[in-house]
Amino acid sequence: MPIETRIISYRPRRTMPVATPISQRGHPPLRLSRGGLFAGLATIGFLNGVSEKIMLDWASHGPLAAFYDTFGISLIVWVAMLVTLILLARDRTQPIGLADGMVGVLATLAFLAPVPSLSWLGLDALAIYLLRSSAGSPAATRAATILLAITVPMFWARLVMAAFGSLILQVDATLVSWFVGTTRSGNLVPFADGSGSMWVAPACSAFVNLSLAILSVVLFVKAFDRSWSPRTLAFGGLVCLSVIAINVVRIGLVGLHPEHYELFHGPVGSTVAGWLTTAAILGLCAYGIGRHAPTAL
Repeated sequence: MPIETRIISYRPRRTMPVATPISQRGHPPLRLSRGGLFAGLATIGFLNGVSEKIMLDWASHGPLAAFYDTFGISLIVWVAMLVTLILLARDRTQPIGLADGMVGVLATLAFLAPVPSLSWLGLDALAIYLLRSSAGSPAATRAATILLAITVPMFWARLVMAAFGSLILQVDATLVSWFVGTTRSGNLVPFADGSGSMWVAPACSAFVNLSLAILSVVLFVKAFDRSWSPRTLAFGGLVCLSVIAINVVRIGLVGLHPEHYELFHGPVGSTVAGWLTTAAILGLCAYGIGRHAPTAL
């Protein structure tokens, strides 16, 4: 009998693919970097440090006016803090060490205390620690230098003013009296027309804006990764002189035209002088330090 032959096709059974762990697909698991840790700590410390100023400005002027007033804090300080966080976030190569964790715990305790001044001291300590321990990360050391400079106008300038305010105000009064053409007596500067005198108060001193000028110079040098050359120092001195000049002219105009006291010394004069000072600081720093620099950050 003939044998019947049948061809039976064979289809292999399909099996479900086995899931591959994320760590084996070429995408390492997300881990908090050293720069991310210190960026978070710096943010907490800064916000706690400025909280008092923000609340006072909010309560005094309302939310909208406080926003336009940058919450009573110079725009230069806000920009400097933003650059600090960007530089710290770029430091993703170094892992978090045991010492970093201990410093983080101590800094958190200082930042969470309801004492804004303690936050500035904590930020100083954090910046110094980063400068000493981040030799292999240029971005972290640049960020630490800017962070250290931020505490100058926000904390140390006020402390120096409280300790040496009398001497500083006498220097301010001397410069104003030269502009007006009269002779000062202590903090008192006589009006040019002899109708009275004005007292140079701590809020009228150029010292606080001088500390902002120093911060701005440090900010541009580190943000653009420039060196401390004679040209940089010369422009830094020019920035400081411009701040002093604007302040002297503003107060001196009161001495020359006391009938316009409210205009020069009131909200209009204060706002115009503030924005002129900021524009002079940033403009001179951008021209003298940032010009012809490599790409920012």
